Amino acid sequence: MTTVAACGSDDSGDKKASTTAENAEAAKLLPAEIKKAGVVRVASTFGYPPEQFYEEDGKTPTGFSVELGAALGKQLGVDFKFENVSFDAILPGIDAGRYDIAISSMSITPERSKQVNFVKYMDAGGSLLVKGDNPKHIEGFEDLCGKTAANTTGSLHGEYLENYSKENCVANGKSPIKVVNFSDAAAPNQAVATGRADVCYRDFTANAYMAQKSDGQFKIVGGIVKTSPYGIAVGKDDEQLAEAINVALNAVIQDGSYLDILKKWDVDEAAITQSEVVKATS
Repeated sequence: MTTVAACGSDDSGDKKASTTAENAEAAKLLPAEIKKAGVVRVASTFGYPPEQFYEEDGKTPTGFSVELGAALGKQLGVDFKFENVSFDAILPGIDAGRYDIAISSMSITPERSKQVNFVKYMDAGGSLLVKGDNPKHIEGFEDLCGKTAANTTGSLHGEYLENYSKENCVANGKSPIKVVNFSDAAAPNQAVATGRADVCYRDFTANAYMAQKSDGQFKIVGGIVKTSPYGIAVGKDDEQLAEAINVALNAVIQDGSYLDILKKWDVDEAAITQSEVVKATS
């Protein structure tokens, strides 16, 4: 992991200092009940470095998503409190009012946009992770027919694998891809390590981090497959909160702290230059 040291002129230092102050425009948009509580309840699926995971003590949240939440919290004048939730339980939890938002490497899709508003915060892509010695000789998606692929329950990657299997394996008389779903975000990697799965298809940021830290146990094969941008999920009826987060996010993009966070976690390839609200469609 590359850590970016602070550098630059005195003017840039003043610019950085401004990120610690509340953004008046963003804070003004914050719903009264959240402002009064002083907390935004954030659902996220931990065990998914470098996005969101726990430090060695097993209880201190860290990662890109957590640091982004802290930066947004400073802009809005509230704390972002992260809660560990299985990925497939996030949207139902927002709908039930248990969480205000989700920052959890969630791709914006037409189906999800029927349930929540999104604030775009990152461009996303997927990659294939295999054992370091690549015993099944997988070099890309064309080698997945008849193989077992691990996936996080409810993720867009599982849907992509299923569609690829139908259109490129079964349609050509080949054996389908066996997709194995896990609710625990760390389980797909463990499945590859133990041989229960031949490959893990998930976000390139997570796979790259895992390969980098594995001392040769894992490696990435094939290129990055672009899917959909990531979005901060916000309740369907909470357009005001979505706009407040959008204003705050654009502020941290403009002052450079957003890119600093991405660079720290080696995910700056997925950076965007402007956020936007993707409103719920129904």
